Amino acid sequence: MQNFFLSIEDNILQLLRNKTRSLFFIKGEKDNAPDLKGVDIVITAYNGDKHISRLLESLAEQSLRNFDCFVIDDHSRSRTVEVIHDGFPWVKIIEQPRNYGPAYNRNIAASMGRRKYIAFFDDDVFLKDQDWLKRGVA
Repeated sequence: MQNFFLSIEDNILQLLRNKTRSLFFIKGEKDNAPDLKGVDIVITAYNGDKHISRLLESLAEQSLRNFDCFVIDDHSRSRTVEVIHDGFPWVKIIEQPRNYGPAYNRNIAASMGRRKYIAFFDDDVFLKDQDWLKRGVA
């Protein structure tokens, strides 16, 4: 059987065309091996424009720098996406066409990740300790 990878963009297009809630991801070996070191950070956000900056600032101050950050905006009616675009260009944003809920969105972002570890956060938390990620993967 041939290994292949369906990208998140392909699946979102399929979602929009078929108006279905389920997405199917198949991950296989890609031409270049994934970077298993570090952490994929997945943040679910819904109208989180008042709080998400504090979380992203605390992530930027982490002693462990080897991470990718994904924010899934669950069809917010606030300025959540604009806040992230304006202040945090290193964050990958996925905007949902409607509200799906945090569990569904976590699965979407987790499927995009390439790292060995995944850390899930809601948009209204922050990390007080600069070594939190480092200790989590030790």
